[in-house]
Amino acid sequence: MRLASIIPYVVQYTHLMNANYNIEEASVVENNDKNMVTTEEMAAQEEQAPKKRTPVEWVLHILKEYFYLYGGPLIAIILGLVIFQFGVVPTGSMEPNYHAGSFFVAFRLIDTENLDRGTPVVFKREDGVVYFKRVIGLPGDTITFADGNVYINGEELDESAYLEDGIPTDAGYCDEYLVPDGCYFMLGDNRLYSIDARYWENPYISADAISGRVLFTVKIPFWNAISGNE
Repeated sequence: MRLASIIPYVVQYTHLMNANYNIEEASVVENNDKNMVTTEEMAAQEEQAPKKRTPVEWVLHILKEYFYLYGGPLIAIILGLVIFQFGVVPTGSMEPNYHAGSFFVAFRLIDTENLDRGTPVVFKREDGVVYFKRVIGLPGDTITFADGNVYINGEELDESAYLEDGIPTDAGYCDEYLVPDGCYFMLGDNRLYSIDARYWENPYISADAISGRVLFTVKIPFWNAISGNE
């Protein structure tokens, strides 16, 4: 067979091979495109799937989603139950500094084991009633009365910061009081009319019974009319 007669067959075979290669290359490209679409879809599905959150992330998520609904009440609960105590001055035993019927705000986060003398506080006694008095005797103090004045460990107590001159303080049921450890001796500022430690069967208040230090009071208009004292 001559070379000239073979050449057409070689050319035809070469064309067929090139055509097959192009078809295979196109198939590979198409498969790669499919694989790329599938990968993108998988990535989108992973983004849409819920992620596991840590406890801190859950708290932040809840605050972000629901704070506008429940943030106000939650803050009020925290302020009212944890940080501050709100109430009404029950009697006139702290007048003229704190009037009966005034709205008081007390700070709960205090060290009740180390209160300063003269601190106005709110507390509960055995009867469960909330009282508002002033810290006079500290743990270990010996309290006596003479000539209308209060004496702490034999020294006259300076009460000019909250008592007007000339207001006498009677001894009450006992001439001497020894304050136990972990307790306080409380008196009202309105000494002539205050029913306080001088007249209680148990004159001492445990540090655990004190719920807060009074920061300030605000007079409630028309309180006497509302309470029926007018």
